[in-house]
Amino acid sequence: MSPFVALMILAAGGSTRMGRPKQLLEWKGTSLVGHAVNTAAASMADQILLILGSDAETVKEQLPALDIDLLYNPEWQSGLGTSISAGMKHFLSLNKTPDAVIIMLCDQPLIDANHLDHLIHGWVGNDKKIAVTAYKKGIGVPAVFSREFYPQLASMEGEHGARDLLRQNANDCLVIDAGIKIMDIDTAGDYDRLREIAAGNT
Repeated sequence: MSPFVALMILAAGGSTRMGRPKQLLEWKGTSLVGHAVNTAAASMADQILLILGSDAETVKEQLPALDIDLLYNPEWQSGLGTSISAGMKHFLSLNKTPDAVIIMLCDQPLIDANHLDHLIHGWVGNDKKIAVTAYKKGIGVPAVFSREFYPQLASMEGEHGARDLLRQNANDCLVIDAGIKIMDIDTAGDYDRLREIAAGNT
């Protein structure tokens, strides 16, 4: 029997470095957040949760008409960790607790369903407890977490998200390369670079 895998998309941030809501930036005929939802829906994940915070009502209006759960994090200004905690508590309240949880960001638009599925397949077919994405200087999300990490994820706070948890459990991580797909969109310059990549001007 296949494991029940839930996925949370973190999209609550205030986009202070961008100067405008990056969730709403145009990408692939929709917005960054809409594209993240479409990507998650195209993956093998069984359940999708989108966590909102800043500009939540406006962001909702830009979402594709897909069957996902929405959760507002009233503590979003306190950092990424609060959104992970809120999402994890939501999953733990379900009638069926997921066998694994994927955490992904809405501001990595080059991440595709294929990479998410590689993470899931890697986690299923390996004795490692976390399947994680390789970065130039470390590891990060998207990442798949086994049940034993749920208490730590549910108690997260602050700005660092899952970074410290991954570092502390590096020996339990299956690392999967994503190449340029890990690009984050934090500034206007990042967004310009993204559009250059899309136009083939790499």
